[in-house]
Amino acid sequence: MTDPKKARSLLAVIEILAAIQLRNRFIWLTLILAFYLLGHLTLIQLYYEIFDTFRLMANLLVVVEVALLIIALLLALSTPKLRQVWEGRFQDSPFSYAASGFVGALNTILLLVVMLVPISIVHRYPELIALNINVPLMLLQRSLLFTCVILVIINLIYILRAYVPLLWFLCGIVGIAVYIAVGITVTYVSSYKESFAALNDVFFYNELWRYINGFPRMETAKESILIPLSQYVPSLLSGLGVWLVTYLLWIPRTSVLEARDTSGSANSSSNHQ
Repeated sequence: MTDPKKARSLLAVIEILAAIQLRNRFIWLTLILAFYLLGHLTLIQLYYEIFDTFRLMANLLVVVEVALLIIALLLALSTPKLRQVWEGRFQDSPFSYAASGFVGALNTILLLVVMLVPISIVHRYPELIALNINVPLMLLQRSLLFTCVILVIINLIYILRAYVPLLWFLCGIVGIAVYIAVGITVTYVSSYKESFAALNDVFFYNELWRYINGFPRMETAKESILIPLSQYVPSLLSGLGVWLVTYLLWIPRTSVLEARDTSGSANSSSNHQ
């Protein structure tokens, strides 16, 4: 007879890993805080109207962006714990780092949808759609672009862990620094290059100088709140392509990841003893 544990399909592995990852209480705490801030900004606008529509959307997107980055980091940095849980429950099935990384990307996208759907429903503004101003589409365009970058950063964390003897949390710190650098660089380049101008407000930077002194203004005037498809599609496809390449870069080193995590777990156990 075939051992059902050994006969587990790839789809079953993905489902199990996704369920285990989503049991991380810190992910749900991050979501709760994000929904609190999103609701708070929405209520402030409802009663006081202190933002114009575009400024409100920019603030909401920053909340989504930061929350999604934290969630993706939690999913990646909890990989050793995920492996321990897997091996404790399914001792006859080897843990797959490749599947774990892929499932982490899927869960990141899923939780992006969880945040975007209520925002898009509340802020659909039918009167603006009648004027060809589609706020939900604007939210979707920008959120998909920064999500691609976040997923690339997560692959970078795996690459650092696989190729450089850095602890997971140090890889996470490097990943955060690189994400901040990418956001500032894209905003800066888009502020003076017309061909990139539509990407000027994709990342967090344009909200920093509004609330924190010392950050130079790099905002450009916009003819439309939507990014033209001629610029958006190549940008999105490039982001997906970079994600795939960076994903494939660390897959051949999963044995190194396993060895380092095993060594780290053994050292931690000996220290506790």
